[in-house]
Amino acid sequence: LNSISSFVRGVVDSAVASGSIPGRLVFGTTASGGSTPNERMRITSTGYVGINNTSPSFTLDVSGDAKISASGNTVFQIAKTTTGGETRLTYDNTTDSKRGQVRFNWAAQTWGAFEIYYPTNAANSQAIGLQMGSDGTIFYSTTTSDTERARIDSNGYFLIGKSSSAAYGSVTGKLQVVGTTDAHITLKRSSTDANEPVFVFAKSRGTDGSPTSVASGDTIGAIRFAGYDGSSYSNVGAAIS
Repeated sequence: LNSISSFVRGVVDSAVASGSIPGRLVFGTTASGGSTPNERMRITSTGYVGINNTSPSFTLDVSGDAKISASGNTVFQIAKTTTGGETRLTYDNTTDSKRGQVRFNWAAQTWGAFEIYYPTNAANSQAIGLQMGSDGTIFYSTTTSDTERARIDSNGYFLIGKSSSAAYGSVTGKLQVVGTTDAHITLKRSSTDANEPVFVFAKSRGTDGSPTSVASGDTIGAIRFAGYDGSSYSNVGAAIS
């Protein structure tokens, strides 16, 4: 029998010094139909594990596909054992320079945050972030400085350009847009037909799941124009209903 089905080798991993022989373990198997074993995994003297990778540079460095499966819930857990810093999932294609990262609880944040960004020469230059505040508020941010663009507060209000909801024209809207020069909402339709963009006001009695007919005298919709009177926006200067 001259064929070897598998092997485990102990190999000197780097320069030897008096009283110190750094070593690595190399594991190999022979493929079906093959005649000689090939290396499949190694553990270096630094403790790095390489699977189909002879030069691992991380604690676990896999070259090829990986799969996690379980009969119940499948869990992939990243646990950080020190304070500060951040946890990252990184994609890096060295052949075409396409890169990307998902960062969890990055340095500028302290509560339930993750960010997806494409690192270029200016790190984080194309970034989007999602953060969760201690009260349940969700923040959306972009750019390297994590500039907030919108938030959904703990009461379900969607706010753009605001940090808290407020009443205008005696109504606290679920969608609020505030800006100095850009507080605009645009509807545009581009299609090869005669149909128009549509903004709809809908009203029923009952509930959303079990609506009932509107009754005589019900207001179907309204537009209110409210101005600041020195203390609030509660006064309505004009209305369409």
